[in-house]
Amino acid sequence: MTCFRAIPAILTLVLANQACAGHHLDLTTVPSLSVVEGRVGFEVLADPNSPKPTLSPEQKFTPPFALARPLPEYPKEALVAGASEAILLVRIIVEEDGTVREVAPSPLGPTAESGHRGPFWSAIEQAVRNWRFLPASIDTFEGHDRDGNGTADYYDQVEARPVRAYLDLRFKFEIVNGQGRVQLGQSP
Repeated sequence: MTCFRAIPAILTLVLANQACAGHHLDLTTVPSLSVVEGRVGFEVLADPNSPKPTLSPEQKFTPPFALARPLPEYPKEALVAGASEAILLVRIIVEEDGTVREVAPSPLGPTAESGHRGPFWSAIEQAVRNWRFLPASIDTFEGHDRDGNGTADYYDQVEARPVRAYLDLRFKFEIVNGQGRVQLGQSP
């Protein structure tokens, strides 16, 4: 991003150098310097209606953990069009192997409508399908009573069974001071 901030200074030096050399400058051929960029972020939302797995007292559910999550790029066509704010909520299904199987609208809340919703959705879907996770698992533990008081005070994990799980994500796209940004949003 720093190289874009240096372009106006470099262009000024080039123009000044050409003017000093007595060259005629055709400013209609100078490219536009209005650089617009997008930044991306997301928020994982808690689903209060999420079905809880049936677990024994020796088990615990571990949610999926993101290992690689390349962020979406702010869609160039939305930047050029000066699209207004767009908020998209998506639900992803994380398979037992840690890959994303499905990307769908989240049932947790309304999605802000925008004439440019398609490019935002495409950017999210393209990026999220490349995310990789340590999959969700149901972990089973075995307790040991080391001090002989009849209560387990030490636990060994004896099984970690990968399971399919879903995550709800909220992406917020906006243009601030001529720059497109995708930021973390607040929970609905």
